[in-house]
Amino acid sequence: MSGSGRTKAELVAEADRLGQRISELEASSAQKDQQIDALRIDQERLRRLYENAPLAYQSLDADGCFLDVNPAWLSMMGYARREVIGKWFGDFLGPRDREAFRHRFPCFKRDGAITGVEFEMLCKDGTTVTVVFNGRIGYNVNGSFRQTHCIMQDVTDRKRIEKELADLAKFPSENPNPVLRVASDGRILYANAAVQTMLQGLLESDLAQAPPRWLEILAKALNSGSPDELEEQSGDRIVSLVFAPVAAGGYVNIYGYDITDRRKGEEERRLLEAQILHAQKLESLGVLAGGIAHDFNNLLMAILGNADLALMDLSHVSPVHENLMEIKKASQRAAELARQMLAYSGKGKFVIELLDMSEVVEEMARILEVSVSKKAVLKYNFADNLPPFEGDATQIRQVIMNLITNASEAIGDRSGIISITVGAMRVDLDYLRTTYLDENLSEGLYITLEVADTGCGMNDEIRSRLFDPFSTTKFTGRGLGMAAVMGIVRGHGGAIKVYSEVGKGTTMKVLFPAAEDGAAAMTRLADAAADWRGSGTVLLADDEETVRTVGAMMLERLGITVILASDGRQAIDVFQARGNEIDCVILDLTMPHMDGEQAYRELRRIDPEVRVIMSSGYNEQEVTQRFVGKGLAGFIQKPYELDKLVATLRKALEA
Repeated sequence: MSGSGRTKAELVAEADRLGQRISELEASSAQKDQQIDALRIDQERLRRLYENAPLAYQSLDADGCFLDVNPAWLSMMGYARREVIGKWFGDFLGPRDREAFRHRFPCFKRDGAITGVEFEMLCKDGTTVTVVFNGRIGYNVNGSFRQTHCIMQDVTDRKRIEKELADLAKFPSENPNPVLRVASDGRILYANAAVQTMLQGLLESDLAQAPPRWLEILAKALNSGSPDELEEQSGDRIVSLVFAPVAAGGYVNIYGYDITDRRKGEEERRLLEAQILHAQKLESLGVLAGGIAHDFNNLLMAILGNADLALMDLSHVSPVHENLMEIKKASQRAAELARQMLAYSGKGKFVIELLDMSEVVEEMARILEVSVSKKAVLKYNFADNLPPFEGDATQIRQVIMNLITNASEAIGDRSGIISITVGAMRVDLDYLRTTYLDENLSEGLYITLEVADTGCGMNDEIRSRLFDPFSTTKFTGRGLGMAAVMGIVRGHGGAIKVYSEVGKGTTMKVLFPAAEDGAAAMTRLADAAADWRGSGTVLLADDEETVRTVGAMMLERLGITVILASDGRQAIDVFQARGNEIDCVILDLTMPHMDGEQAYRELRRIDPEVRVIMSSGYNEQEVTQRFVGKGLAGFIQKPYELDKLVATLRKALEA
């Protein structure tokens, strides 16, 4: 036994216990190290989450000053960290909320939590954001306050939307337009007062159920989740209904808008665009027709001129005399065709006089009756005391005949009525916009010729091509047809109104501007004596060689010395060199290099007393209006015959 009184066995047992204790302490120390490492890892993870979190975090001390903020907070508010840490939270609030925070912060510390607290905060750029705070209070071991930890959420947009929704809640009852709420089965859950006024007749009087035709649109909107639209005719108004689905509620809000004026404006714009396109097409084709007629007249000038010269040298008993007369007649008919082409181009008023539309129609009554179908009955209706209008009687008759012929063909083999009505009406620009017209027409008093039939009518496609050249619904075309009518009407400064419905007939109303008081009729030049012979020298300027050749032969036959020029520039050069011996100039209006109008001005500059006769395939009124007050000595329309040349030249030389 040792001195300690313990045996060896006891000492060994004590040593084992100490060893075991040491092992336990070592194990406990290792476990704590692991826990410390885990806490360190968790702390680092939390720091990374805090720094990278999309939500804004902040912590305040016991005085309400910033201990820390994360980058999301700084990004939201626009500050740098050094501008925030240590600063009092109330300095970042508006004046009203600053005082509220001062009083409420002690309560937060006492209650231990911050839930749904809303403040308006000041950003660095001067703007404000509305934020909501949610967090908790951290306490020390002894229970004293340590700090607050809060999540800060920007609810600025949400607050704005809430305000808009609050305003919208008052919207239906105050809205002058219809507002409805309809369930998926068509039950009307709500309808404001405007529904009964604007949608009168579309809904049942008790406003209990939506019309069946709405249900398909309603279901489509709910299934797609997207708004859909339906247009309804309510009395004389057009209403657009927008079906806006509310998926969460399983119903649709319907908002109505009166679009009558918008649709009317769109229709007027569509008509105007169609008229402009039609006018442009007519203008293009008119230029083409006018150019063809110009060249055609030059060719006819050669034929008629040579026929006249041959007839002057030929005995009436010659076997070829009759052949030459037939050539002349055929050429005159060809000249009429050229004038029809000019009518289509809108340049076809030849002899203008004051006309009474009723008299023109009455004079044609007999020929009209034999021109229509045997089963068609003509009815006339003439207004009394109509004012006259200025027009070419031959062309007006062509318009009447074409309209009556078309009406008769529309009736066909069935029995029907053709009504011819002559009257007058004052039209404004709104009315003129619905017509086929020259876009420069003015509002005022117009004489109207209306031809209505009970025939087959026209669909939209046929009506759109009504005035196209050679357009026809017959097996074989008839030529320019309604295109020539349009050209004549345009040339007279008028318009055409077309009403037609398939199976119910067509009404064509032609409008001509009434003549102003005191307007004088214009007539043709009187024929001159066929045996007149002149003297002197005439300068004949024309770009067409056949016209120059035949014109020179005709002038020489009359005893006139002729000098020729092929264009306006050459005519000026000749006149400058030999003007003292030239008694008169016959000048073509359309020539290359320098046209007749330019050449006329130059001739007048050289010699203000020069006598100039203007020549053109266009009508006299169309040409001479350019030279009113400028001393034009005369006008002769191509193709001209010898007697017309005699009358015009004699008047110019003897003036």
